[in-house]
Amino acid sequence: MDAAASGRSPANLCAGGCGFYGSEDTFGFCSKCSIKHILSSHLKDAQIPAPEAEAESASGDKNDRRTTGSSAGESKSTTTKQRCEQCSRKVGAAMGLIRCRCGGVFCSAHRQPEAHACAFDFKAAGRQHLAKANPLIKTDKVDAI
Repeated sequence: MDAAASGRSPANLCAGGCGFYGSEDTFGFCSKCSIKHILSSHLKDAQIPAPEAEAESASGDKNDRRTTGSSAGESKSTTTKQRCEQCSRKVGAAMGLIRCRCGGVFCSAHRQPEAHACAFDFKAAGRQHLAKANPLIKTDKVDAI
């Protein structure tokens, strides 16, 4: 069977050079290369840097290295804080995300404020919350006739 006899155009190789056959619908690319081409063209359009940003990044390379070092130090300290402050038991990732209002990380046995002698003043915090939520509205006195 000939491609011209069946009414189809002859098959062309992929324009991306991968060795598969491309189609006219995908601009001569195979399906895999057409997806890569579309994604790369969208990324190029979205990530066009401004000339001012490039100048700032060139002058700020030394500062970037310093901040990278400090962030690495912070990540080390967060991994050591994954223990209960009351009993030093390891705390899972989910419990490590939940902090008490006093700022500590505790295991499931000590997560309640009563269990770890929490120093946070819940009464004062509640009063402040109520004062903000319910402001006092004063009106002028009405004179009696």
